[in-house]
Amino acid sequence: MLGAPISYFFEGLGHASVDGMGDRGDEAINDFLQTEEGAELARMFPLVPTGRLRQRVLELVRSVVETKAGSPIGEA
Repeated sequence: MLGAPISYFFEGLGHASVDGMGDRGDEAINDFLQTEEGAELARMFPLVPTGRLRQRVLELVRSVVETKAGSPIGEA
């Protein structure tokens, strides 16, 4: 579909964020990519320049998730 492995879109998150989901990890990623928002993020994230800006985008998403869930995500 996009010509990139799923792991490409989660680069920098570490294994804990996916592996920590157990058997549901791949299924959750596929479910996410089937949503309109997930597909848009998957299309747009590779357009974010690598380096500090990309890390800041990931930090923003992590902080939103941590604020909602109250626990760190993707910390290895």
